[in-house]
This record gives sequence, C-alpha cells and structure tokens, in this order.
Amino acid sequence: MNCPRCNVPLKTVEAGGIQVDMCPQCEGSWYDLAELNRMFALQDRALQPSGLAVPRTRAADLDQPVACLKCSQEMERGRYLSDCDVLVDRCPEHGIWLDGGELKALLDHMAGTVHEKPGLLQALRRLFE
Repeated sequence: MNCPRCNVPLKTVEAGGIQVDMCPQCEGSWYDLAELNRMFALQDRALQPSGLAVPRTRAADLDQPVACLKCSQEMERGRYLSDCDVLVDRCPEHGIWLDGGELKALLDHMAGTVHEKPGLLQALRRLFE
C-alpha cells in the first residue's frame, strides 16, 4: 500500500502487538477498523505516546481529500472523538488514516481524559478483551 498523501510505500511496524502501516515520509499511519481503539486500550502502555507518535517533519496537505487504502473511495474527514478537536480521515468500511502528529494528539487527549475520569480506561479495556 502507498501513502494517500505522499504516494510512497508504507512500512509495517508493530506497536503493542498491533501492526500499523506507517509512511516514512509524512509519518501518517493507517489503522484497520478497531485497531486504533485497541491502541488506546493497551494495558501496559498506560496511554503514553509510543514511538509511532512522533512530531511531523514535513507538512502534509490536509486540504486534499484522502482515498481509502482498501477501496479507494474518498474518506470522510471529521473528529475521531466528539470531545476532541483532532480531525481524522475515516472510511466507515475499512479504517482510519491519521496524518503525522494526529496519533500523538489523540494519545495526549485520551491520557488527559483518563486522568480526569479513571473509570474510562477500565471500560475501554473491557471492550477489547
């Protein structure tokens, strides 16, 4: 698969047992359905940014629509969480594309939410056990 922003081949990396396709140029990443939720629910990571959550080195053109890596249909751009300003590209059938920096922003938001609402982390973990 190629990056929908840069058109370079994605590299498969593993994070907490989850295989993620990541662009070595813009640092965007692809998550099949439910994989991103599984990232948030990892027990031994305590919602801290991983090696995947690196700052952007090259700005991506976020104004251009992104095609789904599986079906090539234009993905919908919108909030991943209703209480978070991070916009992600989503194909309702196949998965989510995060541009560089969006994973870190989501992890930071989730970490803050978990500290404010301690029961949330346990609820997320139960969903994905």
